[in-house]
Amino acid sequence: MDNSGAVETFESQPAVVATQVLPPEEAIKLEELEAVMKQLQADLHEARSRNIYLTGLIEDQKRLAIMFLKDCDSMAFVLFIFQEIGGL
Repeated sequence: MDNSGAVETFESQPAVVATQVLPPEEAIKLEELEAVMKQLQADLHEARSRNIYLTGLIEDQKRLAIMFLKDCDSMAFVLFIFQEIGGL
């Protein structure tokens, strides 16, 4: 609470930023870790994109397989009827 009687919340407080000077060898390690992290993020994005693409292909193949099986069932039924009536 300040002198005006208003209650200050955590969100209204300015952020305190602590800066620390790293020794050169630790700064280099940090830069390397940041580079590795960026590469991992890029790899993850690519993997997710491929996953979406491959999932779509699988769904398309499922639809085609179902259509094919329905056509096979229909053809088998027609052949069965032809055989029953002596057509083949």
